[in-house]
Amino acid sequence: MIPTKKIMYQIFSILSNEDNIRVLNFLLDTPLKINDLIKKMNEPFNKIQKQLDILEKNHFIKKRFVENKHVRNLEYFITERTAVLLEKLNLILNQYISQSKSNEN
Repeated sequence: MIPTKKIMYQIFSILSNEDNIRVLNFLLDTPLKINDLIKKMNEPFNKIQKQLDILEKNHFIKKRFVENKHVRNLEYFITERTAVLLEKLNLILNQYISQSKSNEN
């Protein structure tokens, strides 16, 4: 089934925002732990840190230090703003899926 214009408009309006795209790519491609992130992306630390700084500046992620067996780890967590963005996309996609199923019957 082809998505309705309304659903496509909703998705594109979210995806047309560059910050939203950056967040979604980041969340889909990588875990939110800096050590894993560096290993997975195989990129220099400063390049990854620049991406993380942009996300943090735009309030999509937040960071905190976690004491773990004498080691201080830096972890990143999604913020409420990112959670809202993901929830919006989830609702739109679920709406599309339910419309697809109802049109098949």
